[in-house]
Amino acid sequence: MLNAKLSFVCLCFALASTASTSHAQCTPYPSAVQWRIEDGGNGHYYARVMEPMEWEAAKVRAEALGGHLATITSQAENDLVMPLCLAGGEPSSWLGGKRVGEQWTWVTGEKWAFSNWAPGEPNNTDGREFYLLNWFGNTTWNDGGNLYPGTFIVEWETEQLDCDANGICDASEMLADPGLDMNGDGVLDRCDCRPPKIAVEWKIADGGNGHYYARIDDGVLWPEAKAAAEALGGHLATITSQPENAHIAVIATDGNVNVKHLGGIRDGDTWRWITGEPWSYINWYPGEPNNLNGIEIYLATWVIPGTWNDIYPAYAAGYIIEWEPLMADCDGNGICDFVQIAQQPNLDVNGDATLDQCQCIADVVADGVVDAVDLARVLNDWGSPNSSGDIDRNGIVDASDLAYVLSTWGPCHP
Repeated sequence: MLNAKLSFVCLCFALASTASTSHAQCTPYPSAVQWRIEDGGNGHYYARVMEPMEWEAAKVRAEALGGHLATITSQAENDLVMPLCLAGGEPSSWLGGKRVGEQWTWVTGEKWAFSNWAPGEPNNTDGREFYLLNWFGNTTWNDGGNLYPGTFIVEWETEQLDCDANGICDASEMLADPGLDMNGDGVLDRCDCRPPKIAVEWKIADGGNGHYYARIDDGVLWPEAKAAAEALGGHLATITSQPENAHIAVIATDGNVNVKHLGGIRDGDTWRWITGEPWSYINWYPGEPNNLNGIEIYLATWVIPGTWNDIYPAYAAGYIIEWEPLMADCDGNGICDFVQIAQQPNLDVNGDATLDQCQCIADVVADGVVDAVDLARVLNDWGSPNSSGDIDRNGIVDASDLAYVLSTWGPCHP
């Protein structure tokens, strides 16, 4: 029986080695095509960007799109890229090659091991042709001067981050709407464990709660404000004490009307916070809440700093966002653990809402090392339901549990 169990070892090790390599797929540019590995390719994406500009500007633009000007290192890759250069009626497109002295280099630093120059090229006309493009109207190469306004080919490597798994690469989303990365760290705010740069911490050392707050002055309706706050990883501010109210009053005061949406809503005759916190503190403006015309169901700061009012659904105002203390980011990559787990459930095989890489889940006997003792426990419990050897908590000790032991063999790391 032991030999039969151990016959799974090679298979399980292979499974374990691929378990953490799953990534959400995304298309980095609307017209991008993938050179698929199963077709003999490298898994990269390529697209012709129909925005004529000089080579240096094209290089910057390609990198802003999350890629780089295409580099061609084989005949097969040339055969893929050249039809893109000729598409759309333009005769030539910039590629990622540049002359440095007498040598040609790729923008990525890859070895210059393949070329496909047109006859007589590169000829460096007038000593100023330093950049690579396809020869006018065909699939060979030419050197060109920077002043030529060409379209260009962008190449994206395989690993394109799509942290929210919506099928659109994060770099493309942030390029189209810079407001999606308000703290400028290259991670979509809805996936980010760090609050935007506009947020200011109410420090515990100053008598605060460790939360972050920010004022947004865009005039929007309450539901829109709520959605915008949540899209940034926070929520409309909730106020549960006089010190917090005083703190938010300072933030909300804009020298104008001072009205800003808060996270309170009326349910019948009862007010509640959208976070579910107890409604234990209030600071209404005199005569409020009066539920004028029976439709004032949302909470806002009022004209006198620190006071509150109930407002009607059509009232447009700015809003105050609150972020709780930073959520778990145990691997320090800037993306909240819960986002990574939602995107790739196999990163939390034991279902405890913590990334497995931040734990030692295969250390069944909890002695700080994954070794023969843990292997013996898994083999001893083989086929048993809900035993300690069931590392991935799927209800039975089987090959997947053995795979986790083998793939994490050795000392546990903090």
